[in-house]
Amino acid sequence: PIAMLRKFKQYTAKLFVSLLLFVPLLNGASASSDNLSYDVLSQQFIQAPADFLVPFSKKLYSFCLAKQILEKVESKKTELNSTITITPEVLAGHQSSKGILLGADKEISIKELLRALIFLQAPEANKIALHWLETLSDKKDEPAKASEPEKKINGKSLLEDVGFVIRNLPKEVGQITDQTVEIQEKNFPSNIRISHSEKSDLLFILDNSSKVALGAAIVASRLRENNLRIVLCLVHDSDSNALFPEIAQALVSSVNHFETAKVFTEGKPVTVIPIIDGEQQNIALAPKQDVFITVSSDELKKQKTPKVEMIIERKELIKAPVTTNEPLARINIKLGDRVLKTVPLYAVADVAEKKSKLSDIYKTFKQIIE
Repeated sequence: PIAMLRKFKQYTAKLFVSLLLFVPLLNGASASSDNLSYDVLSQQFIQAPADFLVPFSKKLYSFCLAKQILEKVESKKTELNSTITITPEVLAGHQSSKGILLGADKEISIKELLRALIFLQAPEANKIALHWLETLSDKKDEPAKASEPEKKINGKSLLEDVGFVIRNLPKEVGQITDQTVEIQEKNFPSNIRISHSEKSDLLFILDNSSKVALGAAIVASRLRENNLRIVLCLVHDSDSNALFPEIAQALVSSVNHFETAKVFTEGKPVTVIPIIDGEQQNIALAPKQDVFITVSSDELKKQKTPKVEMIIERKELIKAPVTTNEPLARINIKLGDRVLKTVPLYAVADVAEKKSKLSDIYKTFKQIIE
């Protein structure tokens, strides 16, 4: 992992060059004390004030709704190509300036709705999504978010939702760096402002009405094969003119002062443990998803010998049967004295309980006397 961290320094450092176009803006801007940063791949907060609330924004709230829809798709409660009927009641009081969602058939597919939520953040898309999620919810589900959201929204939850959307966005819906979005067979420009360079893509969603901005730096872009880093920043400032330079500065700091490295691969065995009374004596354990860690560059420099330790914890005796759905151990990833992350480990295959010879004799005897 350390070799990977060192190797990634040369990649992430290149982003600074791509951000030089923001120097004029940054020179006139002071560092915002009201910003939040999050690494999407490692799912770790980089800068995280204890209580980070921002004014409610329909543009940003659309990502929260998109996350709920993607969860429904993953749980097989709906399909991307299924359609929603748009009733007049749902869109009461909403006029679409471009007719994005108002086709003659009054229907929109889940795929199209996701595109509208993520790329266009259209108010009518929010209302359709919220209404549809409420119709799907039942006592077993978590209730959909209130149709009249509070005036404030939790910044940490918002960035986690955006990160979830980026990680799980199906290719057929689009890619987060797309500059246009297709709705009902028409192409519309995305309102996400994008800057491209050889090694990075920068995205900004500014919302002057609520004084908030969301920015993303995708280093070695997710459009390319080697996807090394995705950083999200959220900025709140009463001066809407300061949003753009502040979000750019936050991204520069979060990318250049932190390192992200992949330490485990989904499904790849990490260790082997013994199994008691099983049809096989041991089984390999692996994480259910790729595991990344994010650490401060300054913290690495302070370590005399930067060493990431992996400490595995498990029960002394694990008896069969064993399934792939139950975590059998966990691995603590440490840097010095600090635990960076704890990851559950699962069996790579089921292990059935071993049949004893006595049991076989009993079954044979029972068949004879019957």
